[in-house]
Amino acid sequence: MRSFMSERKHIQPVEDFTDPFLVSLGVIFFFGFWVIGAVFGLLSVLLTAAGLDLIIQWGARRRRSDHMGRR
Repeated sequence: MRSFMSERKHIQPVEDFTDPFLVSLGVIFFFGFWVIGAVFGLLSVLLTAAGLDLIIQWGARRRRSDHMGRR
């Protein structure tokens, strides 16, 4: 009796879709900020961007401290 793993063919590595994802995310943010600016004004765009930047920095610091603590 053969196991399933022994019958598997060579598996090809998957493509790296990081760059297309980041480009798409940039387009979504651009249009999102455009809509926020049109509806609420430039100050709200600046506050939203600053808030997102703070959240991203906080998450990066948290991941870095979690990663450093596991060593």
